[in-house]
Amino acid sequence: MEQNAIKNDIKNVALFLRRKIWKLRESKLQNPISVEAIRDGQCSSIPAELSEFYRILYTGSKDECNQRVERYVKSSAEDDIYKTTRGEVKPSKHMLLGMGLKSITGSEKFRKLLIILVTA
Repeated sequence: MEQNAIKNDIKNVALFLRRKIWKLRESKLQNPISVEAIRDGQCSSIPAELSEFYRILYTGSKDECNQRVERYVKSSAEDDIYKTTRGEVKPSKHMLLGMGLKSITGSEKFRKLLIILVTA
Protein backbone atom coordinates (compact mmCIF):
# COMPACT_ATOMS: atom_id res chain seq x y z
CA MET A 1 0.00 0.00 0.00
CA GLU A 2 2.82 2.41 0.87
CA GLN A 3 4.49 1.83 -2.54
CA ASN A 4 1.34 3.02 -4.30
CA ALA A 5 1.22 6.15 -2.15
CA ILE A 6 4.87 6.94 -2.96
CA LYS A 7 4.28 6.38 -6.68
CA ASN A 8 1.25 8.66 -6.51
CA ASP A 9 3.30 11.35 -4.70
CA ILE A 10 6.02 11.15 -7.36
CA LYS A 11 3.44 11.50 -10.12
CA ASN A 12 1.80 14.49 -8.40
CA VAL A 13 5.13 16.27 -7.89
CA ALA A 14 6.15 15.64 -11.51
CA LEU A 15 2.84 16.98 -12.84
CA PHE A 16 3.00 19.99 -10.51
CA LEU A 17 6.52 20.90 -11.71
CA ARG A 18 5.49 20.33 -15.33
CA ARG A 19 2.62 22.82 -14.94
CA LYS A 20 5.00 25.36 -13.39
CA ILE A 21 7.43 24.97 -16.29
CA TRP A 22 4.71 25.29 -18.93
CA LYS A 23 3.53 28.52 -17.30
CA LEU A 24 6.86 30.12 -18.19
CA ARG A 25 6.40 32.46 -21.07
CA GLU A 26 8.85 32.40 -23.89
CA SER A 27 10.22 35.89 -24.44
CA LYS A 28 11.10 36.92 -27.94
CA LEU A 29 14.72 37.80 -28.52
CA GLN A 30 15.50 41.38 -29.47
CA ASN A 31 16.83 42.24 -32.88
CA PRO A 32 19.69 43.10 -32.76
CA ILE A 33 20.33 40.70 -29.91
CA SER A 34 21.93 42.05 -26.75
CA VAL A 35 24.29 40.43 -24.27
CA GLU A 36 21.63 40.72 -21.56
CA ALA A 37 19.08 38.87 -23.70
CA ILE A 38 21.52 36.01 -24.26
CA ARG A 39 22.48 35.93 -20.58
CA ASP A 40 18.81 35.73 -19.50
CA GLY A 41 17.70 33.31 -22.20
CA GLN A 42 14.05 33.04 -23.11
CA CYS A 43 13.00 32.63 -19.50
CA SER A 44 14.36 35.06 -16.99
CA SER A 45 13.60 32.97 -13.92
CA ILE A 46 13.45 29.36 -12.81
CA PRO A 47 10.33 28.35 -10.85
CA ALA A 48 11.20 28.38 -7.14
CA GLU A 49 9.58 24.98 -6.65
CA LEU A 50 11.84 23.42 -9.27
CA SER A 51 14.94 24.87 -7.62
CA GLU A 52 13.73 23.70 -4.21
CA PHE A 53 13.15 20.19 -5.57
CA TYR A 54 16.75 19.95 -6.77
CA ARG A 55 18.17 21.46 -3.57
CA ILE A 56 16.38 18.81 -1.53
CA LEU A 57 17.37 16.06 -3.97
CA TYR A 58 21.06 17.04 -3.90
CA THR A 59 21.50 17.99 -0.24
CA GLY A 60 18.55 16.52 1.70
CA SER A 61 17.57 20.02 2.80
CA LYS A 62 16.15 23.06 1.09
CA ASP A 63 18.31 25.36 3.22
CA GLU A 64 21.93 24.18 3.08
CA CYS A 65 23.48 25.15 -0.23
CA ASN A 66 26.88 26.24 -1.38
CA GLN A 67 27.82 27.74 -4.74
CA ARG A 68 28.60 24.36 -6.28
CA VAL A 69 25.17 22.99 -5.37
CA GLU A 70 23.49 26.15 -6.65
CA ARG A 71 25.25 25.68 -10.02
CA TYR A 72 23.99 22.08 -10.15
CA VAL A 73 20.47 23.21 -9.25
CA LYS A 74 20.45 25.90 -11.95
CA SER A 75 21.92 23.56 -14.56
CA SER A 76 19.43 20.76 -13.87
CA ALA A 77 16.47 23.15 -13.75
CA GLU A 78 17.45 24.74 -17.07
CA ASP A 79 17.76 21.29 -18.64
CA ASP A 80 14.28 20.41 -17.39
CA ILE A 81 12.79 23.64 -18.73
CA TYR A 82 14.32 23.02 -22.16
CA LYS A 83 13.26 19.36 -22.28
CA THR A 84 9.76 19.83 -20.84
CA THR A 85 8.95 22.61 -23.32
CA ARG A 86 10.51 20.54 -26.13
CA GLY A 87 12.98 23.31 -26.83
CA GLU A 88 10.35 26.04 -27.18
CA VAL A 89 11.81 27.88 -24.19
CA LYS A 90 15.58 28.11 -24.25
CA PRO A 91 17.23 29.05 -20.97
CA SER A 92 20.55 30.86 -21.15
CA LYS A 93 22.57 27.65 -20.86
CA HIS A 94 21.07 26.26 -24.05
CA MET A 95 21.40 29.48 -26.01
CA LEU A 96 25.01 29.99 -24.99
CA LEU A 97 26.00 26.39 -25.68
CA GLY A 98 24.75 26.53 -29.26
CA MET A 99 26.29 29.92 -29.93
CA GLY A 100 29.57 28.95 -28.32
CA LEU A 101 29.92 25.78 -30.33
CA LYS A 102 29.09 27.53 -33.58
CA SER A 103 31.64 30.25 -32.94
CA ILE A 104 34.33 27.78 -31.85
CA THR A 105 33.82 25.31 -34.68
CA GLY A 106 32.37 27.65 -37.29
CA SER A 107 30.22 24.73 -38.39
CA GLU A 108 26.44 24.78 -38.31
CA LYS A 109 26.44 21.13 -39.38
CA PHE A 110 28.56 20.18 -36.35
CA ARG A 111 26.21 22.06 -34.03
CA LYS A 112 23.15 20.28 -35.45
CA LEU A 113 24.88 16.91 -35.16
CA LEU A 114 25.78 17.60 -31.54
CA ILE A 115 22.18 18.58 -30.77
CA ILE A 116 20.95 15.31 -32.26
CA LEU A 117 23.46 13.34 -30.21
CA VAL A 118 22.64 15.17 -26.95
CA THR A 119 18.87 14.84 -27.33
CA ALA A 120 18.96 11.18 -28.44
